[in-house]
Amino acid sequence: MITESLTLEEKIGQFLMFAVPGQSINKENRMLIEKYLPGGIILFGFNVSEEDNLPVFIQELQGIAIDKYAIPMFVSTDQEGGRVIRIKRGVTPFPGNLASGISGNYKDIEKMAAVTGMELRKIGVNMNLAPVLDVNNNPSNPVINSRSFGSDPHVVAKAGAAYIKGLQGSGCIAVGKHFPGHGDTEADSHHVLPVISHDMSRLREVELRPFAEAVKNKVEGIMSAHIHYPAIIDDDKPATLSDYFMTKLLREEMKFKGIVMTDDLEMNAVAGKMDLGSAALESFLAGSDIILVSTYGKNIPVIYEALLNAAREGIISSERLDDSVSRIIELKLRYNVAGYNKEEGRIYQSDFQYSEKSKKILEQAESINSSISRGAIYYSGTGDLYKKKKDEKRIYVSSNRSFRENLSLRLGDRLIYSADEIKSGSGEKNLEHTTVVLQTYRINRSYAENLNRRIKRSGGNFMILYSGNPFDLAGWNSDIPVLFTFSFTDESMKQAASVLNGEFSPLLKINCKTGFRD
Repeated sequence: MITESLTLEEKIGQFLMFAVPGQSINKENRMLIEKYLPGGIILFGFNVSEEDNLPVFIQELQGIAIDKYAIPMFVSTDQEGGRVIRIKRGVTPFPGNLASGISGNYKDIEKMAAVTGMELRKIGVNMNLAPVLDVNNNPSNPVINSRSFGSDPHVVAKAGAAYIKGLQGSGCIAVGKHFPGHGDTEADSHHVLPVISHDMSRLREVELRPFAEAVKNKVEGIMSAHIHYPAIIDDDKPATLSDYFMTKLLREEMKFKGIVMTDDLEMNAVAGKMDLGSAALESFLAGSDIILVSTYGKNIPVIYEALLNAAREGIISSERLDDSVSRIIELKLRYNVAGYNKEEGRIYQSDFQYSEKSKKILEQAESINSSISRGAIYYSGTGDLYKKKKDEKRIYVSSNRSFRENLSLRLGDRLIYSADEIKSGSGEKNLEHTTVVLQTYRINRSYAENLNRRIKRSGGNFMILYSGNPFDLAGWNSDIPVLFTFSFTDESMKQAASVLNGEFSPLLKINCKTGFRD
């Protein structure tokens, strides 16, 4: 009934999700919504003001949509945790997926996602483009790496399912990404079209397992990957444009009933190969419901007009059109993005409310963050250098505020900003009974080994506290002990300090294959 009441232009608009400029209503963002009637928008860090005006901004954007075409929008963002977060105010800064996967605490992952969802809904965001369901089985992957729950498909599947259950249970829509898998690449689809040469038997065994589990757990949305699979499809199209992947595999074989969304169509993997109007139409005909673009410029009218003209000319059938529109509207109604007044025959913006159960989980946000962050601290190396001996002195090298503030320094310990401050000339013994702990987010192997030699020559010990992408250390085969946090959030750095303070012991073994040090 709702679908039948929409104009063709309004139906086409529901397939669009794009960025909007500014941090408050202006002429440009108003025009975009009023002219192209989008079904959704995506928010980035540039939309967040220092005045914490985001909830008001979102509500005003929704008001424009309702006044113009009476359908509230999906408001989405990438709030994955760890290094990929768009909103920092009013939310709990949880560690990234790899830290969560390493912790192995799926109940906490579910609660973490529930907290994230509730905090987003409070702000006005009703869709999170998460979780990442890619299996990061290539240490050289430049774009996924620590955004993945791990390198073991079983771990990624279980963690992803827990995340989906928590996020959607909170009333926030989950979109699993990047189907059918972006983990085993050495290229970034933002820049080029990556190629994965595996056949379908391998994809079913590894890459597709987390997505199959997500479908089983009723994930509402799945985002496609701009990846080419030459052993599976003959042409050089990315999965985003492939009828085989988007319809035959995902819809028919895997029985996915939710919405299919493209990854940003402006990525060079697609935009560098073809006109975006043609790409949007091809992706829609292949099975996508929502076309995502991450900017607000010239490509929006190109995509809108291409879809509109294709519908007018019958290239997109009315049945195919209404199938996607119905799926989108139904999801909005079910998640209280929109409500429907049967008597008046109109859609309205729904007033979202937390349940009492949700409120209780929200109160646990701090303890959940601590539990996951603590559970991911991992020691790789011989001995137990993380344990401070009775007569041992330490030099901590770090500029991280949270780490520095939470260290307990004993008499003789030093806290410095740079390893260059260490005076350890050849032949000196000024570091005897001293352990140097270098906290860093990125480190060069030759620099680390040179520093290790200098410190040992002066009678001391050396350990790295690594807070960056752990896959950077793949293949080192070094004897330098490393304490991994898998995250650089304030809570992760606080828990690393707690280990070094002797308050608890780190993991000494990781149950899932990580692909870098164990």
